[in-house]
Amino acid sequence: MRADFHLHTVADREFEKPPADVSFAEAFVQALATAEVRVGVVTNHNKFDQEEFKALRKAALRKRILLLPGVELSVQGGATGVHLLVVFDDKSWVFNRENEPWINKFLDKAFDQIPNRESENTTCQWTVDRRWMNWTIAGNMAATRLSWPPTWTGTKAS
Repeated sequence: MRADFHLHTVADREFEKPPADVSFAEAFVQALATAEVRVGVVTNHNKFDQEEFKALRKAALRKRILLLPGVELSVQGGATGVHLLVVFDDKSWVFNRENEPWINKFLDKAFDQIPNRESENTTCQWTVDRRWMNWTIAGNMAATRLSWPPTWTGTKAS
């Protein structure tokens, strides 16, 4: 089975938009089918468009392709930052009982008071220490895991 865990869409600033007369969702899914991709993850730069994802997911299911929600998260670390591909559980983070946009709330917290978050070169307030893969949030909270519900501990980061 083929999988692609790094897919960008028209919601991403870095993506070239198709002509207006082309259904993006259908063309996107057809491209996955042609490449024989059966599992894909939408990972736009620091952004998640929930309505776009739902439309893509619906079109993908008609072709028996599993599409999962994700984000290419730009975090601090190294000389120019680090891009992490984050994959979310669709049932909890997108299709939840509360109909809450949890992925966007996650991103709002990551980029609190940081402008221009949709640029791939803008890093959020979180840091990845490559030696220990220790997540820290703006020096005052540590993320222990990305699960349902979103859980943040009050551990002081150094």
